[in-house]
Amino acid sequence: MSSGASFSDVQKGPLDPINILKRQYDEDPTPSKVDLGVGVLRDEQGGCYEIPVVQEYRPTTGIEPFRHNAARLIFGDDSACIKENRVATVQTVAGTGACRIGAVFLSKHWPSSTAGPSLSQNEQPVYLGVPTWGNYDPLFQHAGFSNVKKYQYLDLTRRIDMASTVEAIQSAPNQSIIVLQAVCHNPTGRDFTKDQWSQITDIMQTKGHFAFFDCAYQGLGTDSATDAWAIRHFVDRGIDMLVCQSFSKNAGLYSERVGALHVVCASSSIAANVLDQLRALTRWEVSSTPAYGAELVNIVLSDPALKAKWQSELEAARQRMRGLRKELHELVTSRGSTSVDWSHLLEENGLFSFTGLSAAQTRALIAQYHIYMPENGRINVSGLNSGNIKRVAEAFDTVVRNGA
Repeated sequence: MSSGASFSDVQKGPLDPINILKRQYDEDPTPSKVDLGVGVLRDEQGGCYEIPVVQEYRPTTGIEPFRHNAARLIFGDDSACIKENRVATVQTVAGTGACRIGAVFLSKHWPSSTAGPSLSQNEQPVYLGVPTWGNYDPLFQHAGFSNVKKYQYLDLTRRIDMASTVEAIQSAPNQSIIVLQAVCHNPTGRDFTKDQWSQITDIMQTKGHFAFFDCAYQGLGTDSATDAWAIRHFVDRGIDMLVCQSFSKNAGLYSERVGALHVVCASSSIAANVLDQLRALTRWEVSSTPAYGAELVNIVLSDPALKAKWQSELEAARQRMRGLRKELHELVTSRGSTSVDWSHLLEENGLFSFTGLSAAQTRALIAQYHIYMPENGRINVSGLNSGNIKRVAEAFDTVVRNGA
């Protein structure tokens, strides 16, 4: 007989700082408030940037072509892994769903029993460079990984700490899982150079590590092919890997939850078995994934003219963000403060800038200027526009001078 006290010891779940920030912003009646916190690609009017080519058409195709076209977008039409059918691809509930299915798959199947002596799956280390996307740590722990390790991704100048990265990957036990963001790093906007990627690849190949790629911003950095360079390089080098792909940002389909998980395998027969395992995991997790958004994406990827138009629209979004970075840099540096180096604004890539503003300064920006951003100092550059950028620059300069 139940006493009615079942689960009475369950505590509230952890708060999400971005959701708290969004609620504060929504409840703020100030007309001139500015949202630089939520990671949504914005237009000049401050609304969610809507990809015009997606709005103009309705779906007429199925999901299997979407999986095929999503893989081609990531790996390239001429990739050997595509031509040889060595990629197991499943549609997922956006990028987070891909990360979830990928983590659960690895918890059950990595390292491979054919790879020799190793730690058990749950003891296998997962390495995160910090700061990073806040979901990775709880996501892997929720998938059963009890050994999540962290290393410094940035140095004190807010540039990539390559020495720390190399040391962590080099000293990690063989066959560790290394989480890597392919492009437009969240939250720092700092991406590895090709030479740095090659150095990482050399170490991972020697150590037998597994590359867990997250690609949430393809097309918002340089272009779709360049943004996937690291992934394609790892494939060419034969590194064990998977890729989590999202169309939330680059197709403006946030609520439709469009994504894919790609596991690169050594042969088509292995890929077939992996695909069946991913099918089972998807069935157990969500039964099936949303169709509407994936069909929209597939329409665009299947039609050369629409795909070219989409790429052109992404270029316009990239140019806008580059212009905003340049303008913000000019505005804050013209005010004469030398206590903060703002050059990072011109060096970072994608939606995000890691400003270096302190938690106290971000709180002052919210309380005094109604400019909303998380306490780690990350801003969504696309949240700036011609109507708010000057005021944001002035506020940034003021809180820095005041040492808030």
